[in-house]
Amino acid sequence: MKFLDKKETGFILNKIGMKIDEWNRVIPLVCIKENSRIVYQAPRDALLMYCFSQHIAGWLPKDGWKLLHIDDVNIFAKDEEEFFSRLVGGGKSIVLNDCKTLIFEQQDNWIKSNLTISYLVYALILFEGHGCIVSSAGSQGEMVCVQDGYLYFVSDKKRIFDAQSLINSFEKEPRKSPEWILLT
Repeated sequence: MKFLDKKETGFILNKIGMKIDEWNRVIPLVCIKENSRIVYQAPRDALLMYCFSQHIAGWLPKDGWKLLHIDDVNIFAKDEEEFFSRLVGGGKSIVLNDCKTLIFEQQDNWIKSNLTISYLVYALILFEGHGCIVSSAGSQGEMVCVQDGYLYFVSDKKRIFDAQSLINSFEKEPRKSPEWILLT
């Protein structure tokens, strides 16, 4: 895992047909009409929110890198910013405004990366923040975004079907960890 500056983030995203807009959000370079989306309100119960965050991290393709970007719409309280800071700073404090993008390289430990992503998704849901996760192995325009306690899955029809299956599975057994967690 490493931090990227805005220029590096733009360069990496451009390779997969995405960019950072004027609000510092991740968006596709062009409108992809074939893509669909599902909007899902995350659970508010802390344990269920935690389990759901693990499912989110597992929805992303296993191969390639993953990028988590926190946009400029967020206004975190000092203690919330410290919470994020400790998650991404390895226990040491960092300035979140300077570190908005994290990339998890393919050679990183996949399970450890997914756990960190799930912790960050959990924090974004908890504090009703805004952020987006993309993968170099995803379909064009594929992303999962967190916004004000809601999750937005955007992808082609097959991957949207996978997202709906994930949601259905979670709702059926909300305390059950996803398969990739059981590998740890």
